[in-house]
Amino acid sequence: MSYAVPEEFQYDPITKTYGDPSRRPEVRSATIEFVAPADYMVRPPQAAVYLYLLDVTANAVDTGYLKVVCDTLLENLESIPGDSRTQIGFITYDSAVHFYNLSEGLSQPAQLVVCDIDDIFIPCPENLLVSLSRNMNSIRNLLTQLPTKFNETVETKSALGAALQAAYKLLVSGDLNSFRFNCTFTFE
Repeated sequence: MSYAVPEEFQYDPITKTYGDPSRRPEVRSATIEFVAPADYMVRPPQAAVYLYLLDVTANAVDTGYLKVVCDTLLENLESIPGDSRTQIGFITYDSAVHFYNLSEGLSQPAQLVVCDIDDIFIPCPENLLVSLSRNMNSIRNLLTQLPTKFNETVETKSALGAALQAAYKLLVSGDLNSFRFNCTFTFE
C-alpha cells in the first residue's frame, strides 16, 4: 500500500526546489531548532543559570555517584554553555539542605545548612548563584571538596522535596524567568 505525500511536503525551503522529503531537516532529525532573528526579541536573552542539586545521603555517597558527578563537572566546567553572564550554584541535601556561598571574596566556599525543611528558606540568596567565569576557583574548590566532605555520613533521610522547593525559591528570588534546572536523583 502506498501513500500519497502532499505536494507541499515535497518542497525543500533550503534549496527552494521540489524533491525528496527525506532531505528536509524536520524529517531527518527528531528535534530541530530554529534561531529567531533579533526582530523577534522583545528583550535580549537572559543569562544561562545552572543549579545543581546533589544527594549526599549515605546511600547515595556509597554508590560513588557524588565523586563521579563532581569529577565530570570539574572536567567540563570550561565547556558549560553560556556567555560571561552564566551563573552557577550548588545545593546538597540529606536530612537537611546545604547551600554554598561561592562569592569572590571567600578563600573557601562557605556551607550554609538549613535544618528546618518543613518551612524551607534561602539563607543568603545574593551569593548562592555566582558568575561561572569570575568564580571558577571557588567552584573548583567546592567540587574538589564535596566527595570527601560527605564520605563519613551516616544520614539516610532525604530532603529532596525541600531541596527542590529551595531551588525554585532561589531561582525565583533572582527574578530568573528562564532557567535550566538540573537535578541529580538517586533511588534506593
